Amino acid sequence: MAAGYEKEGDTLHYKKEADFAKAMKGARPQGLYLLYGGERYLIESWAKTLTGHFGGDFDSFNLQKIDGRRFAGDDLFDAVETLPLMAQEKCVLLDDLESKQSADDLKKLTAIFEELPPECLLLITARPPHFDPKSASGKKILTAAAKYGSTVELPARNTPGMVKLLQQTPKQNGGELSA
Repeated sequence: MAAGYEKEGDTLHYKKEADFAKAMKGARPQGLYLLYGGERYLIESWAKTLTGHFGGDFDSFNLQKIDGRRFAGDDLFDAVETLPLMAQEKCVLLDDLESKQSADDLKKLTAIFEELPPECLLLITARPPHFDPKSASGKKILTAAAKYGSTVELPARNTPGMVKLLQQTPKQNGGELSA
C-alpha cells in the first residue's frame, strides 16, 4: 500500500515510522502495539513515548514491565487482567520478546491478544538477536499481533537516515547537532 501501512479492519501494520508517528500525534495509545525491527534506539524511544502516558503517583502499579526473554504466558495473562489502580487504564510492557516460543505459549499469547481488556495497553518490543520476524514462530506472533492490534516495523537505518535522526533529536529538545 502506498501510504506506508496496511489496514485490515481495525488493525494496522505500519511499514514506515513516519506513518506511525503521524497516527500517534495527539492520540492516546490503546490496545496492542508490537514494535519490532533492527533499530534498537527507535524501538526504545517509541516504547518510552507510549508508556509515558502512564505516569503519576500510581505508575508502579499501572505500568508493569515483563522481561520478554523469560516470560510465561500465565504471568502475562495475570498482568493484563489486573485492574488499574486509581486510574482508568494501565500499561503492560513485554520488553524484548523472543520469537522462539513453545506452541503452548504461542496459543496463550494469541488468546491474550484476542481478549485484551479495553483498560489495558499491551506494548511489546521485539528486536534482534532475540526476535526473528522471518522465523515460523516470529511470523505467527506478528500475524496474531496484526490481527488484534498494530504492528510497527522499525528497521535499521542507513547512514544518511541515521545522520538525519541524530540531527532531529536535539532540535526537538532545543539544541543542535551538525554533520
